Amino acid sequence: MADTLGSVGVIISTLLIQFYGWTGFDPIASLFIAILIAASVIPLVIDTGKVLCLDVDHRERDIQQALAELPSVEGLASYKFPRFWPKDASSLIGSIHIQLSPSASSSDPTGPHSTTRVTYTNVDRVVERVDALLRSKISGLEELTIQVEGRS
Repeated sequence: MADTLGSVGVIISTLLIQFYGWTGFDPIASLFIAILIAASVIPLVIDTGKVLCLDVDHRERDIQQALAELPSVEGLASYKFPRFWPKDASSLIGSIHIQLSPSASSSDPTGPHSTTRVTYTNVDRVVERVDALLRSKISGLEELTIQVEGRS
């Protein structure tokens, strides 16, 4: 838009100089073009600054609400280290570590010399549930890494 208006400004300036002979129209057109360029660049600079500063303030509420709902996910014992940052002005990237609840048969009798070996069933389902919950509650979440950890 600024390019088109800049070109129109140059054409009008040229016509006014040709008909009226006053060269003052040229600097006026140049200032007009400079203002148009600055006006179109300012929003870009602001958005870029927010991405570089890792600003997610406008989505903080969505993130907190989604994290508050995570304990209700079946098979999830806990989570830690939730991290979310902007990829660009409209999308987010996230990472979270989750700990799974042990299955009903928590000891594995086939474990070598150990009765404390814990088994986790449905790991993929729990990861899918966590992924689906976070993506549905946090707008613009494009990439999400879920790290599954054992009990601490």
